[in-house]
Amino acid sequence: MKHAIAICAYLLATTTPLPASDEEPEAPSIKYSAPEQLKGASEADFTFQKYAPGDLLYIAPHDVNLRAAADPKAAVVATLPMATQVKVLEVASNRTTVIGKVDRWYQVEVLDAGPAKGKTGFLFGMLLTPAAFRADLDGDGELEVVTAAFAQNFKIRVRVRELGSAEPSHVKIDVDSAGGAYLGQRGGRATIKLVPKETAGLGLVEVFAHVEACADYATHWVSYTVPGAKPKLLGSAKLAMTQSGLADSPVHSSYEVTFDARRRTAKAVQTQTMDDEEGESVTKTTTQYALKNGVYVEQPQDKKQP
Repeated sequence: MKHAIAICAYLLATTTPLPASDEEPEAPSIKYSAPEQLKGASEADFTFQKYAPGDLLYIAPHDVNLRAAADPKAAVVATLPMATQVKVLEVASNRTTVIGKVDRWYQVEVLDAGPAKGKTGFLFGMLLTPAAFRADLDGDGELEVVTAAFAQNFKIRVRVRELGSAEPSHVKIDVDSAGGAYLGQRGGRATIKLVPKETAGLGLVEVFAHVEACADYATHWVSYTVPGAKPKLLGSAKLAMTQSGLADSPVHSSYEVTFDARRRTAKAVQTQTMDDEEGESVTKTTTQYALKNGVYVEQPQDKKQP
């Protein structure tokens, strides 16, 4: 898995639904940003996704109230579990602030099977995400549900729900956004995808954090583990590994990570390129990691033999 951004151009992914297919779908992308100095900022200063009628989205948190009107105090039509699929019917024209977050209201229809199927109501945009997956992350032979969305703190919040587990049935972890400091902003953009067990030795949630400009960027890998891989037992979400790069001439730093599923190890190759008056210089650094309790631990470098 390689991230080398030398010309400050990013291939930005679009929304994709949960159902699997024979072809690998595009990774869903999320975004949310605001000025670094929030004091005095207006709603127009915030940047976030605007969905369109017909878009298929998912509930990011767990147990979200579907409202009868575009108002946080409106009557509750239904309470929707995490990763419930909905279809956008209408989009509010104006931005508004709810619980400190700027977004729009959406009228939606519930598509998932269950008591709320077919019901319509209103959801605030901060509760919706295009990034939702089902996968067996902990290796217990049963599927977990995963969502990712920007949180109010401008970090990227990954949630994992253990289906069939007693409440509380989900855990969450926040990972840092990247690039904002270069632009004087908080938050940014992130692309989310799954790394399958066959690739890494366990299922991982990959979060590629970046902005649409020359800046730093990073990839975070999140693991979800349960002691003994016992079914229906709530586990822990952990930051398994982070690699960072930089696209800011004359310095370009990139990284490439390869996993060994059989050995449950990873190798990261960092490449730094410097352009100056004397020409281009390239430095490569290789780091080996071993997976321990859901976290990739850096291994000592092999000493050269005399």
